[in-house]
Amino acid sequence: MNILVATVLAVPALPLFLDTGTGLLGTVGRDATLTGRTEIWKQALAKDTSPILGAGFESFWLGGPLDGRGYGRSWHVNEAHNGYLEVYLNLGWVGAVLLAVVIVTGYRNVIDLLRRDSEAGRLRLAYFVVGLMYSYTEAGFRMMGLVWICFLLAAARDSMAETAVPEWHTAEAGAYRSSETAGYKSLSTRFVSSTLPVQKSRRGIVRG
Repeated sequence: MNILVATVLAVPALPLFLDTGTGLLGTVGRDATLTGRTEIWKQALAKDTSPILGAGFESFWLGGPLDGRGYGRSWHVNEAHNGYLEVYLNLGWVGAVLLAVVIVTGYRNVIDLLRRDSEAGRLRLAYFVVGLMYSYTEAGFRMMGLVWICFLLAAARDSMAETAVPEWHTAEAGAYRSSETAGYKSLSTRFVSSTLPVQKSRRGIVRG
Protein backbone atom coordinates (compact mmCIF):
# COMPACT_ATOMS: atom_id res chain seq x y z
CA MET A 1 0.00 0.00 0.00
CA ASN A 2 2.81 2.43 0.83
CA ILE A 3 4.47 1.84 -2.55
CA LEU A 4 1.18 2.31 -4.37
CA VAL A 5 0.44 5.63 -2.64
CA ALA A 6 3.99 6.86 -3.27
CA THR A 7 3.70 5.97 -6.96
CA VAL A 8 0.36 7.73 -7.32
CA LEU A 9 1.82 10.89 -5.79
CA ALA A 10 5.15 10.73 -7.64
CA VAL A 11 3.89 10.16 -11.19
CA PRO A 12 2.22 13.60 -11.57
CA ALA A 13 4.89 15.34 -9.48
CA LEU A 14 7.80 14.42 -11.79
CA PRO A 15 6.69 16.39 -14.86
CA LEU A 16 5.38 19.25 -12.74
CA PHE A 17 8.37 20.00 -10.55
CA LEU A 18 11.39 18.17 -11.96
CA ASP A 19 10.86 18.83 -15.70
CA THR A 20 10.78 15.08 -16.26
CA GLY A 21 8.44 13.91 -18.98
CA THR A 22 7.18 17.38 -19.88
CA GLY A 23 5.91 15.91 -23.16
CA LEU A 24 3.31 14.08 -21.08
CA LEU A 25 1.57 17.38 -20.33
CA GLY A 26 1.32 18.14 -24.04
CA THR A 27 -0.04 14.67 -24.68
CA VAL A 28 -2.95 15.24 -22.32
CA GLY A 29 -3.56 18.69 -23.79
CA ARG A 30 -2.05 20.80 -21.00
CA ASP A 31 0.34 23.72 -21.26
CA ALA A 32 3.86 22.90 -20.07
CA THR A 33 3.72 26.00 -17.83
CA LEU A 34 0.32 24.91 -16.42
CA THR A 35 -1.30 28.13 -17.75
CA GLY A 36 1.39 30.31 -16.21
CA ARG A 37 1.65 28.60 -12.84
CA THR A 38 5.36 27.77 -13.19
CA GLU A 39 6.11 31.46 -13.83
CA ILE A 40 4.22 32.44 -10.69
CA TRP A 41 6.23 29.89 -8.69
CA LYS A 42 9.54 31.30 -9.93
CA GLN A 43 8.54 34.92 -9.34
CA ALA A 44 7.14 34.20 -5.88
CA LEU A 45 10.30 32.40 -4.79
CA ALA A 46 12.38 35.34 -6.04
CA LYS A 47 10.66 37.68 -3.58
CA ASP A 48 12.61 38.72 -0.50
CA THR A 49 10.91 37.03 2.44
CA SER A 50 12.12 35.31 5.57
CA PRO A 51 12.96 31.70 4.72
CA ILE A 52 12.38 30.68 8.34
CA LEU A 53 9.10 32.42 9.16
CA GLY A 54 7.89 33.55 5.74
CA ALA A 55 5.88 36.72 5.17
CA GLY A 56 3.37 35.93 7.93
CA PHE A 57 0.09 34.08 8.09
CA GLU A 58 -1.92 34.85 4.90
CA SER A 59 0.26 37.93 4.36
CA PHE A 60 2.41 37.24 1.31
CA TRP A 61 -0.19 38.30 -1.25
CA LEU A 62 -1.22 41.52 0.52
CA GLY A 63 -0.50 44.45 -1.77
CA GLY A 64 -0.29 42.30 -4.90
CA PRO A 65 3.45 41.50 -4.97
CA LEU A 66 3.21 39.91 -8.43
CA ASP A 67 0.76 42.36 -9.98
CA GLY A 68 1.62 44.97 -12.58
CA ARG A 69 2.84 45.14 -16.14
CA GLY A 70 6.37 44.32 -15.11
CA TYR A 71 5.32 40.70 -14.57
CA GLY A 72 3.66 40.38 -17.95
CA ARG A 73 0.11 39.86 -16.73
CA SER A 74 -2.95 42.05 -16.39
CA TRP A 75 -4.79 40.01 -13.78
CA HIS A 76 -4.47 39.89 -10.01
CA VAL A 77 -2.50 37.04 -8.45
CA ASN A 78 -3.74 36.15 -4.98
CA GLU A 79 -2.29 32.67 -4.46
CA ALA A 80 0.69 30.55 -5.47
CA HIS A 81 -1.45 27.86 -7.13
CA ASN A 82 0.59 25.35 -5.16
CA GLY A 83 -0.36 24.40 -1.62
CA TYR A 84 3.17 23.54 -0.47
CA LEU A 85 4.66 26.73 -1.88
CA GLU A 86 1.79 28.73 -0.39
CA VAL A 87 2.62 27.45 3.08
CA TYR A 88 6.32 28.22 2.58
CA LEU A 89 5.68 31.77 1.37
CA ASN A 90 3.44 32.59 4.32
CA LEU A 91 5.03 30.58 7.13
CA GLY A 92 8.53 29.71 5.89
CA TRP A 93 10.32 26.50 6.80
CA VAL A 94 8.53 26.45 10.15
CA GLY A 95 5.19 26.11 8.39
CA ALA A 96 6.59 23.61 5.89
CA VAL A 97 7.87 21.37 8.69
CA LEU A 98 4.55 21.57 10.55
CA LEU A 99 2.72 20.66 7.36
CA ALA A 100 5.05 17.69 6.88
CA VAL A 101 4.26 16.53 10.43
CA VAL A 102 0.52 16.76 9.71
CA ILE A 103 0.94 14.77 6.49
CA VAL A 104 3.06 12.02 8.04
CA THR A 105 0.88 11.70 11.14
CA GLY A 106 -2.28 11.81 9.06
CA TYR A 107 -1.03 9.09 6.75
CA ARG A 108 -0.26 6.83 9.69
CA ASN A 109 -3.78 7.41 11.04
CA VAL A 110 -5.31 6.58 7.66
CA ILE A 111 -3.30 3.37 7.29
CA ASP A 112 -4.17 2.35 10.85
CA LEU A 113 -7.86 2.79 10.07
CA LEU A 114 -7.47 0.93 6.77
CA ARG A 115 -6.16 -2.11 8.65
CA ARG A 116 -9.11 -2.12 11.03
CA ASP A 117 -11.93 -1.01 8.72
CA SER A 118 -11.17 -1.41 5.03
CA GLU A 119 -14.26 0.45 3.75
CA ALA A 120 -13.83 3.56 5.89
CA GLY A 121 -10.07 3.40 5.46
CA ARG A 122 -10.29 3.38 1.65
CA LEU A 123 -12.61 6.38 1.68
CA ARG A 124 -10.36 8.41 3.95
CA LEU A 125 -7.27 7.37 2.01
CA ALA A 126 -8.91 8.65 -1.18
CA TYR A 127 -9.63 12.04 0.41
CA PHE A 128 -6.11 12.17 1.81
CA VAL A 129 -4.37 11.43 -1.51
CA VAL A 130 -6.66 13.75 -3.48
CA GLY A 131 -5.88 16.57 -1.04
CA LEU A 132 -2.14 16.09 -1.54
CA MET A 133 -2.43 15.91 -5.33
CA TYR A 134 -4.84 18.84 -5.56
CA SER A 135 -2.27 21.02 -3.81
CA TYR A 136 0.23 20.41 -6.62
CA THR A 137 -1.47 23.08 -8.74
CA GLU A 138 -3.79 24.84 -6.28
CA ALA A 139 -3.43 26.37 -2.83
CA GLY A 140 -5.23 23.52 -1.12
CA PHE A 141 -3.84 24.04 2.38
CA ARG A 142 -5.66 27.27 3.10
CA MET A 143 -7.77 28.19 6.10
CA MET A 144 -11.46 27.28 5.73
CA GLY A 145 -10.89 25.83 2.27
CA LEU A 146 -13.08 22.82 1.48
CA VAL A 147 -10.13 20.70 0.37
CA TRP A 148 -8.19 21.57 3.52
CA ILE A 149 -11.14 20.72 5.77
CA CYS A 150 -11.71 17.37 4.03
CA PHE A 151 -7.98 16.65 4.22
CA LEU A 152 -7.92 17.29 7.97
CA LEU A 153 -10.99 15.11 8.52
CA ALA A 154 -9.33 12.31 6.57
CA ALA A 155 -6.03 12.70 8.43
CA ALA A 156 -7.57 12.93 11.90
CA ARG A 157 -7.18 10.00 14.25
CA ASP A 158 -10.25 7.85 14.59
CA SER A 159 -11.83 8.48 17.99
CA MET A 160 -13.15 4.91 17.97
CA ALA A 161 -9.69 3.44 17.50
CA GLU A 162 -9.21 0.17 19.26
CA THR A 163 -6.96 0.27 22.30
CA ALA A 164 -5.02 -2.64 23.69
CA VAL A 165 -6.61 -4.08 26.82
CA PRO A 166 -4.11 -5.14 29.51
CA GLU A 167 -3.98 -8.85 30.17
CA TRP A 168 -4.67 -8.40 33.87
CA HIS A 169 -7.78 -6.42 33.03
CA THR A 170 -8.99 -9.13 30.67
CA ALA A 171 -8.36 -11.88 33.26
CA GLU A 172 -10.09 -9.85 35.95
CA ALA A 173 -13.11 -9.30 33.70
CA GLY A 174 -13.22 -13.02 32.92
CA ALA A 175 -13.11 -13.94 36.59
CA TYR A 176 -15.89 -11.45 37.31
CA ARG A 177 -18.07 -12.96 34.57
CA SER A 178 -17.44 -16.47 35.93
CA SER A 179 -18.39 -15.50 39.47
CA GLU A 180 -21.43 -13.62 38.17
CA THR A 181 -22.56 -16.67 36.18
CA ALA A 182 -22.06 -18.92 39.20
CA GLY A 183 -24.13 -16.55 41.30
CA TYR A 184 -26.98 -16.62 38.79
CA LYS A 185 -26.91 -20.44 38.75
CA SER A 186 -26.97 -20.60 42.54
CA LEU A 187 -29.85 -18.14 42.70
CA SER A 188 -31.82 -20.13 40.10
CA THR A 189 -31.27 -23.38 42.01
CA ARG A 190 -32.52 -21.81 45.26
CA PHE A 191 -35.57 -20.40 43.50
CA VAL A 192 -36.48 -23.76 41.97
CA SER A 193 -35.95 -25.55 45.30
CA SER A 194 -38.17 -23.10 47.15
CA THR A 195 -41.03 -23.46 44.67
CA LEU A 196 -41.11 -27.28 44.67
CA PRO A 197 -42.94 -27.66 48.09
CA VAL A 198 -45.55 -25.10 47.01
CA GLN A 199 -46.20 -26.95 43.77
CA LYS A 200 -46.51 -30.28 45.65
CA SER A 201 -48.96 -28.81 48.16
CA ARG A 202 -51.07 -27.33 45.38
CA ARG A 203 -51.22 -30.71 43.65
CA GLY A 204 -52.35 -32.35 46.93
CA ILE A 205 -55.14 -29.82 47.38
CA VAL A 206 -56.38 -30.35 43.85
CA ARG A 207 -56.44 -34.13 44.26
CA GLY A 208 -58.24 -33.89 47.59
